[in-house]
Amino acid sequence: MTIGLIMKFNSNIDNNNIDIRVAIINIDNSLSSAILGMIDIFSIANLFCGGKKIDVSIVHTKDNIKSFNTHAKLESNEVDKKGNYHIVIIPPIVDIEFSMEKDEQLSNWLYQMVQEGNHICSVCAGAYILAQAGLLNGKKATTHWLLESKFQKEFPLIDVDIDKIIIEDGHIITTGGVSTYIDLCLYIIRKFISPDVAQSCANYLVVDTGRMSQKPYKDLTILANHNDEDIKCLMHWIEEHYQKKISITQMAKQISISTRTLIRRFKKATGELPNNYIQKIRVQKAKEFLINTNDSFEIITYNIGYDNASTFRRLFKDMTGLNPSEYRRSFMLK
Repeated sequence: MTIGLIMKFNSNIDNNNIDIRVAIINIDNSLSSAILGMIDIFSIANLFCGGKKIDVSIVHTKDNIKSFNTHAKLESNEVDKKGNYHIVIIPPIVDIEFSMEKDEQLSNWLYQMVQEGNHICSVCAGAYILAQAGLLNGKKATTHWLLESKFQKEFPLIDVDIDKIIIEDGHIITTGGVSTYIDLCLYIIRKFISPDVAQSCANYLVVDTGRMSQKPYKDLTILANHNDEDIKCLMHWIEEHYQKKISITQMAKQISISTRTLIRRFKKATGELPNNYIQKIRVQKAKEFLINTNDSFEIITYNIGYDNASTFRRLFKDMTGLNPSEYRRSFMLK
């Protein structure tokens, strides 16, 4: 189920007198600040708890962990093979190439934890670890928006909804980009402690508890990697001429193929139809104009090649989750 729906408590931790035991996995290229940040948030939540607390451990399945920031070495202990945890969290992993090797020992241990009814969580690219272990097969999940095409290609059994900030399906909880470790912590506090404690913690931290979507942060022009050189050339041409009216016929002539072949090859290479890609280019450019200029949305609409500002405003909100004025308020540097 997704955030906002009625939540069921893990039968292992529905006793109000039992502290919640959380294990954060120390893993190669993990973001030390996020691990420490989660520990801090749970510690702050404990200040507001009248009953059970959250007890956090940093654990590992192998020695000599290399954090993303080599200057921030974290102390961690070997995992409790008996699974003496209620919640296990895979932290954000900073790996631009997303070339993480599968850790069989970790995968087997995570599978064991799920089988025993514990909750497994991932933040950002940490979802890749869960995917490698097969724990997301047949489930809805989210991760960093940059991983969307890679997930869809490598793990077709996962129902990826990249727009969501947080998704819970069964005992698996996944979250989006790097900073969503904050959202995850508040979600866990709300679910396993109480909504009041979660809100008190959020108020103390002065953080927004209402984030629901990654849409505003997504670069719409980043598509699946491919080796079709003709389509690459066409995409470059579109980026230079997006302000003009571009037809399917024009695009086909640009790379000397038929319109039918163009549509088939473009979809195969990028996962998008040509006209949809043009729309994404224009919305992405509009986002840039909104945060870098003081131009009205009507002027921006004209400059990016649209005639009707009302139509483009609806398209903009559909793709970003915000209307233009909301987007400008949220992202424009003051």
